[in-house]
This record gives sequence, C-alpha cells and structure tokens, in this order.
Amino acid sequence: MLLLELFTVVAKKFLTDLKVKEYEAKKPAEPKVEAPKAEAKPAAVITGNTVNAPLPGRIIEVLVKVGDQVKADDEVVILEAMKMENSITTDYAGTVKQILVKPGEIVPTDAVLVEVE
Repeated sequence: MLLLELFTVVAKKFLTDLKVKEYEAKKPAEPKVEAPKAEAKPAAVITGNTVNAPLPGRIIEVLVKVGDQVKADDEVVILEAMKMENSITTDYAGTVKQILVKPGEIVPTDAVLVEVE
C-alpha cells in the first residue's frame, strides 16, 4: 500500500507485471506452435524537425496526435526518468507529422519521439 501511495505509476506497473507472472506460472503448458517470422518494420523516414528524449526513461503519455498544430515550447510527451515525470517540449512550431513512441515504451537518450514539420 505504501508503494502505491508514494510511487503510483511505478507500483501499478510492478504489481501488474507480478500478477501476469503469477498467472503465467499457474497456466498449464501449451504445445508450442512456431509462428512465421515477422518482417522487421521499416524505419520511419524523418524529413522534418524532431523532438528527442533528453535522457533515458519510460514514456508515460503522448500529449499530441498526428496532424496537431504545435507551437514552440508546447508539451508533446511526458517521460518518466529516475522516478520523476518530465515534460518534453518542442522547440519548433508546425504540424505533428509522426509519433515514433507509444506509452510504456522505454527510450534511450536522444531517441526521436515526435517529428514536427
């Protein structure tokens, strides 16, 4: 309970992962069926300005959608790093062309988060 009160986002993920592991451990073993290998997703072509992650962390929320108009210093992503939520802002005005991350994804430093054109 203390963990939930102090670090809500972290505790929720931790407890959910714990429940999933418990469920998987109790589930009877199923015969393995080999799935066809998925083709690698082609890398997104970036032609506009990008908003990059200033430090490694986990994406909590994406605040924009493709096609949204943004101004300089608008918040576009909430990034959790070192148990702190950081608002990532854009340095550019324009239209959001593509979003390259999704909530829950772990990103390294300088990872491209959003493209603004």
